[in-house]
Amino acid sequence: MPKLPFLFVLAFFLSGAAGLFAQAADDLVIPGPGGQEFVFRPVPLGLGEDERFSSRHFTMGDPAMGFKAFPAKVSLGGAFLSPSAANRSKKEWVYYLGKFQITEGQYHAVMNPETAGEEKLKSRLPMTGLSFYEVQAFLDKLNQWLFENALGRLPVQNNTPGFLRLPTEAEWEFAARGGLAVPADVFAEAWPYPDELAAYEWFAGPKSSHNEVRPVGQLKPNPLGLHDMLGNVSEMTNTLYQLEYYQGRSGGMAARGGHFLTAEKDLNAALRIEEPLYLGDKKQGLKPNRKPTLGLRLAIGVPIMTDRAEIAALEEAWDDYLESARRTVSPAGLSTAPVGVRSDVEAEDARGHLGNVKARLAAGELPPAFLDPINQDLGRLEASLSGLDIIRKRAETDSARSWVRTGVFAAHQYMREEAKRPKLEEVIKAHQPQAENKDDEMLNRLQARWADLQGNLADTLSAYHDALSQMGSLDKATVLESIKRYGEELKSRRPPVSREILSALELLERHYKTLTKDRVLNRENLIRDLKAAVPAEE
Repeated sequence: MPKLPFLFVLAFFLSGAAGLFAQAADDLVIPGPGGQEFVFRPVPLGLGEDERFSSRHFTMGDPAMGFKAFPAKVSLGGAFLSPSAANRSKKEWVYYLGKFQITEGQYHAVMNPETAGEEKLKSRLPMTGLSFYEVQAFLDKLNQWLFENALGRLPVQNNTPGFLRLPTEAEWEFAARGGLAVPADVFAEAWPYPDELAAYEWFAGPKSSHNEVRPVGQLKPNPLGLHDMLGNVSEMTNTLYQLEYYQGRSGGMAARGGHFLTAEKDLNAALRIEEPLYLGDKKQGLKPNRKPTLGLRLAIGVPIMTDRAEIAALEEAWDDYLESARRTVSPAGLSTAPVGVRSDVEAEDARGHLGNVKARLAAGELPPAFLDPINQDLGRLEASLSGLDIIRKRAETDSARSWVRTGVFAAHQYMREEAKRPKLEEVIKAHQPQAENKDDEMLNRLQARWADLQGNLADTLSAYHDALSQMGSLDKATVLESIKRYGEELKSRRPPVSREILSALELLERHYKTLTKDRVLNRENLIRDLKAAVPAEE
């Protein structure tokens, strides 16, 4: 085994069996069985204590990694309120992430201290070779021990103690990128380190790990004080693997980061792989997935609805949150936001990336022969983005006008068909006693007309619902302006349009406003309102 730097070796042996190297003032240290310590770092999100529903929004992934980690916007919320580092009199939302990967010593002290042997119990090598479910058993046993022996050392939210678990993918990547401890342009990079990667992470080759796993915590920490985030061993998460992080098919477990056999060029805060929970196939059979390159790091979780007071506070804050601007820019809000809002957010992100590129070019020392053509291309790209905005807004206006007309036509048709229903029901009811048998020709014709009526009602209701749904995907101001202009057009026609058509337009506007508020359409309410709009028979 290659020799380690002298200071690392010295620190390793002087650190003792319990503590993991020097501790920072804001480390959260939780005692474990056998004198072990589990050290956690707070990861602040920059959200105040009154922002219960608010989340930190950021982009996960790296376009260079293709479909496996294609960039996607995600939201991340905190678990505990902690005194703000900037102002200790105020509290902010944080979550806690393990400062180190779980070691062999920590694992065996929990699971089998009597039989593990002294060497294993003192080992600082990361624990590997565990299946996902063996990790869950370890977590359960450790939590039970903490609840009985160290309950007062766990962080608390509304008098509810936390519990140890695996981190989510979003928690892991936000921390791996440096969180709020780095500026936005550094956060977007492959890693958040100011100098050589070998000073912070273990990767393959003689420059770093020599292709062997290393004791935890020997290299420099990342800007949040977390060690070995991108290398040494890959880390399990509590998230099932999905192609787009939070949507699509759910597969195995999502593992994050590289390991001691990963090439330096491949280490990346966005690096993620799917680890099946079981390996094998139909012929060979299945067995739990255990790998010598796969370890774990812990997080601390807590229930959201900790008590009745918190539930009441959530209910009180919900309406204000829905009306806030944050909802339209969050990933959850964007998923139901109009196309224009979504494209504006993406365009703004693109301009931000362009600004970062231009700033870096301006700060560099490239010769004008290289710099001028690049700046010209960037200028053209900015102009193209502005041109796309104009094209999109024109297309959205045309689309809004078309869907408003379609919606009015469908509502009017439904009302006309619904007006036929009472008379037809009355005729069928009157004829049924006169029908001698089921082959009565008149009754058959009436029943066929009834089936046609039901089909027409279903088709027009579906068309009306589709029109409203499409209107809901467009900019609200554009749709309302289209409704207004179409109303003015209808009222100016000669001869005048029927009152039923104007009623259909009024109903469409009311249903659209309900949709923009609730984000969903209620079919029963649509039918009720359309029936109520049918004019009374004179």
